[in-house]
Amino acid sequence: MIKQLFSYLGFILMLILANGKVCLASPNHAPFFTGNNYITVCINSINNATIDSALAIIDSDLGQTETWTLVNGPLHGVLHGFPYSSISNSGLLNPSGFSYTDTGGYTGLDSFSIKISDGTASAVKEVYVTIDSFQAPSVTISANPGDTMCAEELVTLTAYPVYGGSNPSFYWIKNGVNLATGSAYTYQPETGNFIYCILSSDYPCRTADSVNSNMITMRIEPILTPSVTITAYPGFNIIPGINDSLVGNVIDGGVNPTFQWEINGIYINGATESYYVSNAFSGNDTVTCNVTSSGLCQASGFTRAVVQVSAQGGTIDLYPNPNNGAFTLRGNVNADNNNLSVAIFNTAGQRVYDWSIPVSGTGFLYGLSLADYLPGGLYFIRLTGNSVNSVMKFTVGR
Repeated sequence: MIKQLFSYLGFILMLILANGKVCLASPNHAPFFTGNNYITVCINSINNATIDSALAIIDSDLGQTETWTLVNGPLHGVLHGFPYSSISNSGLLNPSGFSYTDTGGYTGLDSFSIKISDGTASAVKEVYVTIDSFQAPSVTISANPGDTMCAEELVTLTAYPVYGGSNPSFYWIKNGVNLATGSAYTYQPETGNFIYCILSSDYPCRTADSVNSNMITMRIEPILTPSVTITAYPGFNIIPGINDSLVGNVIDGGVNPTFQWEINGIYINGATESYYVSNAFSGNDTVTCNVTSSGLCQASGFTRAVVQVSAQGGTIDLYPNPNNGAFTLRGNVNADNNNLSVAIFNTAGQRVYDWSIPVSGTGFLYGLSLADYLPGGLYFIRLTGNSVNSVMKFTVGR
């Protein structure tokens, strides 16, 4: 038998002389492992962990006998199915019957090595095993900015999984209807919406495939836009130098609305109560009461009023002052005043008495006895007519 070895274009041709014939033989290709080097098994699993896919091979040679044998065994488990043989198909070859069983009482890392051989060439693969205990998946959801919101705002709901695995799935349910997927969901809620999330876990050692989250019920608060009016005591028409009390009356201001007063477009420092008192009004001052509603969904509103300050249209006097509730009004006024309206206010701004005084010509003298109507204290009396706007203070003593 004569044998010669040739090398040409990467092929090894063997000339074999037998019975007067020359035969050409192709080279042998070594098998190699495919698949992942890492597997996870669950401690105290009822069934052995199948590891066939981790030991799949490829041998491009057709018809070779492939044999899997154990090189180094695991320290914390037992391997089943070795040795094992199968015939190559020149493509991917999956073995069958390989499994790993943990010995119990241990969680952590383990490893073993396997050799594949076609009788001529071989390869060795190290497989790393994570032994884990069974865990219960769970998921909680939260709402940002919260479960109580203002109308027309958006809420973002976010899911936080535990033992969800490397690629968990999320399904958002609103009022029993599946709406969306993903770890977060943003929408414009309505009052009474109840929302929860379903987690589908792919954690290897899980006690359940899917679990429900906590439920969030949305509540929408209306936006309170306050409505404001101003009341003035003794009034919006006053004479120079007297105190005028302005009160902001608010509707839809919430429990504790805030105030800011301004005069002629300029904020008044410290004027942040529901009322404003001043004796420095002049001309036709424009007074603005700005109100911001309280609560979660705040809004602002305002109103304006003009305080007119003018000299009285004549000379008016009240005597005696102080008195016991009986006093006299006298004065000279312009001829265009046929009657004068008289009103008395207490220091709280409440109107406690009013009537009308007839005017004859330009003068009047009018006596009043109001002892039964006016307890002791300080009062304001206002007289108004066509050209009269007069406010005076007087004291009733007892």
